[in-house]
Amino acid sequence: MVFIITLCGFGLHQALYFGMASFHNYSVLNMLKKWHDSPLEHNKNDYSRIKSEAQQAVLYHPHLAEYWELLAQVNEWGYIFGYEAHEGALLEVKKQYLHATELRPLWPDSWASLVKLKWRLQEFDDQMLYYLERATQLGPQKPDVHMVVIELGLALYANNHFMLLNIRPEFHRRLALGLKHPSTRERVVKLISEYESQVLVCRWLKNEDLSTRKLIPKCK
Repeated sequence: MVFIITLCGFGLHQALYFGMASFHNYSVLNMLKKWHDSPLEHNKNDYSRIKSEAQQAVLYHPHLAEYWELLAQVNEWGYIFGYEAHEGALLEVKKQYLHATELRPLWPDSWASLVKLKWRLQEFDDQMLYYLERATQLGPQKPDVHMVVIELGLALYANNHFMLLNIRPEFHRRLALGLKHPSTRERVVKLISEYESQVLVCRWLKNEDLSTRKLIPKCK
C-alpha cells in the first residue's frame, strides 16, 4: 500500500511538473512566432518575461529537447535585439542547441539552427560542415532545412566565400526543393530577388522542369 501511494504521489508530482512546463512553453511559442513574423516589434520587458518562461519550462522538464531548443531561440533573439551581451551570449546559445541534439539527435531542425549560429559567429569551418551534413541527412525534405541551406548559399555566393565550394551541390538541390515546396516557395523567390540573382539561379537550375524554373522572376 505504501509503495502504491508513493508511486501515485510520484506520478502526480511528475504530471504537475510537466503541466507547468507546458504552460510556460505555450507563451514562449507564441512570442517566438510574433518575433519571427514582426522582428521589429519587441521590447525589453517582453523579452525578459519570455526568457524567464523559457527557463521555467526547462526547469520543470529538463529532459525534453524542445524546451532547450526554444530557450536557445529566445536567447538568440535576445542577442539580435541587443538585449544580451555579445561576449559569450552566442556561445551559451550554442551549448543549449547542442544539449537539444544530445537529447534528440535525429531532429534536423536543431542541427540547422546550429548551422545558422555558426554563420552568425562567422565560423566557417569543419564544425559548420558537420552540422550542415547532419541537418541535410536527417531532413532531406524538411522545409526549414531547405531555407537554411538556401539562405547560406546565396550569402556565400554574394560574398564570394570559399565555403560555397563545399556545399554547392546541396545548395542547388535545396534551391529546387525550396521552390517546389508550397511552404517555402514564396520565401525562396523573395530571397532570390533580394540577392538579385534571378538569372544566375535560373542557370543553376537549368536541368529542372520548366514549371519550377518559371517560378523564378526573369527566368527565360
